[in-house]
Amino acid sequence: MSVHNPDFAARLDRIAAGGKNTRNTLFVGIDEAYVLPVKNGKIQKPRVSMIEVLAQPLAGVAALFMGMVAMIVIKVLHFQIFANAPVWGSALNAMALDIMLALLLCVVSGRLVFRDHAATLRSWQVLGVFFAAAGLHNLVHLLPGAFAVLFSENWVRTVLITTDIRTLIIGTISVPF
Repeated sequence: MSVHNPDFAARLDRIAAGGKNTRNTLFVGIDEAYVLPVKNGKIQKPRVSMIEVLAQPLAGVAALFMGMVAMIVIKVLHFQIFANAPVWGSALNAMALDIMLALLLCVVSGRLVFRDHAATLRSWQVLGVFFAAAGLHNLVHLLPGAFAVLFSENWVRTVLITTDIRTLIIGTISVPF
């Protein structure tokens, strides 16, 4: 190496020999608390447990259901408070208000349930709200007794008469699937 800098030559010899804080260990961060092992010049990635692998998809499914439940809760509150009267003069405006309130409920409940990952799972919650808004009447067709307890038998009867099963309601258009 360099004859003019013996300290630098000694450091290079120590690194070549290996050992702690040389080529065999990579310290990460300001305080160098996180240690990644190095083998044959390549960083060894830490193993990921099966729980960590399954956590993200399961959290997405949970967020989707949370969005659907938020829409159902808002629908129940809307029915109980306004006695199912159309808000702002039309059913479409009432649905828009229900969707906005369900999205607000998702934001608040998502921060409580998912904490640090609430922002990454918000898109799943939004999908759940829109799925529930477009297809809640299908659940009424499948479980009329359960919805008669939450709402009223008259409301359930109205939904059964005015909607078809296996359809999505987008605005005022009913799309079969």
